[in-house]
Amino acid sequence: MVATVKKLYSSHKGLLFYTFLNYIDKALVFLIPFMVLPLFKDKELYNTIEYIFSISAISLVLIDLGVGTYLFYGYRKAVESKDYMDNTKKFFSVIFLLYVFMGIVIAGIRYYLNPATYFIAVFSIVRTLFSFYLTFYGSYFRLKDTPAKVFKISICVNVATIGVLLICKWMGMQAPLILFFSSQTLFVLAVVFMLFYEKIKIDFKALVSHLKETLAFSWPIILNILLFMFVNSYGKIYAYKHLSVEEMYHLSVVQRFSLLIQLAHSSVSGYLAKDIFMSTQHGIRKKVFYLYGSTIIFSAVLCLVLMYCIQFFDYRYAVPFNSTTFLIIGYTLLWCLGTYFELYINRMNKNRWILYFSASSAAIFFFTSKVLGPGIFEISVAMCLSMVTNLLLILAFLKISGNLKLE
Repeated sequence: MVATVKKLYSSHKGLLFYTFLNYIDKALVFLIPFMVLPLFKDKELYNTIEYIFSISAISLVLIDLGVGTYLFYGYRKAVESKDYMDNTKKFFSVIFLLYVFMGIVIAGIRYYLNPATYFIAVFSIVRTLFSFYLTFYGSYFRLKDTPAKVFKISICVNVATIGVLLICKWMGMQAPLILFFSSQTLFVLAVVFMLFYEKIKIDFKALVSHLKETLAFSWPIILNILLFMFVNSYGKIYAYKHLSVEEMYHLSVVQRFSLLIQLAHSSVSGYLAKDIFMSTQHGIRKKVFYLYGSTIIFSAVLCLVLMYCIQFFDYRYAVPFNSTTFLIIGYTLLWCLGTYFELYINRMNKNRWILYFSASSAAIFFFTSKVLGPGIFEISVAMCLSMVTNLLLILAFLKISGNLKLE
């Protein structure tokens, strides 16, 4: 028995290490924004952090240009994989520096137009650049067979952020925004210094050609993600600008806890994807769907239980269990189900239909939010209806194509 365990550990050591770091990284990403609440009792700072995260999530989709998405496809068709990886890394470095320059210009314009929101603009740019770096190198290190390296970067930066927050608390200081994002800012500055030091030489014609290829391959995926991210982040962005601190806090906390459902979805659907794609059956595999469904429902219940438990630690930070809370949880569940069933459309290589469905659901969101008017409840209803539309369109497509039967 012991020998068997040792053999399994030896043969899967890399996977186990990657999984361990992955869970640590996701836990830190989930928890760090919450730390400002017990440490500094500052809901406004928490809301601002969530607002910056929302802005950067949308910005990341726009600046990615399909570089990360295309990387695996380009690697597969490359004649010389090593040359391809070296050139892609150089291309990314030049694009990164270009975005840094553009960020400096945007920050300068923002300071001139509205100095009061200057730091929000700066740290939105910093967060976007940091996420862009991690997104690219997450794919790059996977192709280099060292996938855990990207987590080492992310974990170190996140641990440094925790250290800064704890030092501020120990010294009796409030944690201004600049300190929360200090480790990410220093990391981006270090990357810029390193890239300038390397004195990268590049063929700009080759860079333009590469970007044309990535965009030609990735534009439907980019638009699909962009539509989802906009609907997902719209509520927090609108609430931060137009609603009360309490309403913004309510929406942000419920959506952050909903990440637990999305993480469960990503883990289970990733694990089951091979079974779905390799299956010779045309319909929905019953056992696979039941396993997925039970996991998602369990994660939703866990999400609600954890939110309920907040009041036992500090009632000031508890969120009300009202219709808005359940609508946001429902929206997340509907998104997870829709994304799961999209795998069956991916299997048929009909990916453009996913973009059409996403565009339709986004249109429903905008129309509903305009008709119902502003307010956290109205936004939640619009989000939920958009995902109902998306899921129904996906199920209708699978039904018409004969792929919806449970088998």
